[in-house]
Amino acid sequence: MPIRPTQSAIYDQVARGIRNNLLALVRAQEQVSTGKRILRPSDDGVGTAIAMSLTRQKAAVEAHLTGVNSVQPVLATSTIELEEASEVLSEARALVLQAMNGSQSPSDRAAIGDQIEQIADTLFEIANTRFGDRYLFAGTDTVNPPFVNDPAGTDRYVSYRGDTNEQLIRIGNGTTVSINLPGNQIFGGDQTTGTSYSGLTGLASGSNADSGSGYTSLFLRTDSVTGANVAGMDLGSAGGHTILGDHVLEIDAVNRTARLGNGPAVSIPTPPGDNLIVRNEDGGQVVLDMTAWTGAFVTTTLTGEG
Repeated sequence: MPIRPTQSAIYDQVARGIRNNLLALVRAQEQVSTGKRILRPSDDGVGTAIAMSLTRQKAAVEAHLTGVNSVQPVLATSTIELEEASEVLSEARALVLQAMNGSQSPSDRAAIGDQIEQIADTLFEIANTRFGDRYLFAGTDTVNPPFVNDPAGTDRYVSYRGDTNEQLIRIGNGTTVSINLPGNQIFGGDQTTGTSYSGLTGLASGSNADSGSGYTSLFLRTDSVTGANVAGMDLGSAGGHTILGDHVLEIDAVNRTARLGNGPAVSIPTPPGDNLIVRNEDGGQVVLDMTAWTGAFVTTTLTGEG
């Protein structure tokens, strides 16, 4: 039997069509006004998931970009300071070559030495350059000055007190780059050389090979020496003793000599004095008062405490 649409069904169908077209028109107007195809998750579920992933990636890229931009002034300052350091080192090299010229007088070389000392001060300031409140060439220990003056007597030494780590920034997912080098790699020129012992410290090489680099100073102090009060002999009252530990003292009555350890034999004057300096093989010394010496052979152990 044929079905005849009623007037009410036709009206509902037309109304639905108008309503759907109106919704599509409103959605199109929103897309045009906002410039976005997806305005709500229900518009496109798959597209929404992709858009959220891209948003996270964009935020990460912006964070990395912010980090890169923040260190650009630091890198620019470091570059300027290193260029200046290169210039002053070139100037120092030229002065050294000038001083090596045989036509230079002692006063000329002294003046050149003063200039090189000023260059050293300038280089010291460059090595301790700060950007804001952090030191540029201290590794990751940016709070404290990386280089400090470490005087030893009349000599001048500079010690590196920073660490050996590099500062890193992240520029991508799992990717980092260094933005500095520790100051000891830039300004340090230490090379391993033979160990030298200066002064009357009594130090000597150990049983193993010496190793290391750079400079260090070790100051020893002798407080007291015992064991010399034998056969009328005693320590000199003026002091000047620099031995530490045990050292054998031998007095040869026939040859009238005194010897400390494996050091050189020292002649005992006639008459014996009160200020006989005897040194061991390492330069450590004691001062002996021989005025009351009985002339006997003596083998005794002197012990220095300090």
